[in-house]
Amino acid sequence: VELTAQHYPAAFARTPANGRLPVHTALRYQVAHARVTTLVLDLTAAHHPAGLAHITEDDATPLHLALEHQTTHEAVALRVVELTAQHYPAAFARTPANGRLPVHTALRYQVAHARVTTLVLELTAEHHPAAFAHARHGGELPVHTALQFQVPHPDVVRSVVELTAEHH
Repeated sequence: VELTAQHYPAAFARTPANGRLPVHTALRYQVAHARVTTLVLDLTAAHHPAGLAHITEDDATPLHLALEHQTTHEAVALRVVELTAQHYPAAFARTPANGRLPVHTALRYQVAHARVTTLVLELTAEHHPAAFAHARHGGELPVHTALQFQVPHPDVVRSVVELTAEHH
């Protein structure tokens, strides 16, 4: 990966037919290798920051991918969230075809990582507060997702309820 960055940094912007940049592929398939994925993230931010906003043919941004994989290492998920806020804050408002905003995705799949979910909540409140009133298909608000999936983290649920009341 480092040699690619040195000799062919344009590789981080190269999009094959499936629409996945190297950052998408790393997040989808390298979940067991946090060091490699973090390196790909950092190199993407350095050489092709627009890649953090890139949407694949299956309607996923790097943020969605990092949040939807329960096996994503916490440090990797935190790094994706931080880089996204820095380079592409509009991603917190990005609604894929399934209607699930990043806040819905974090609440549903990052149950093991309360720090990741809390950061997503904070950044969503900062960059897209209307998300707390956004109903995905079937009418599910983020608060519904929190109540359904965040049982082990009452502080997360409390934050979502408070943010929903504040921004709804």
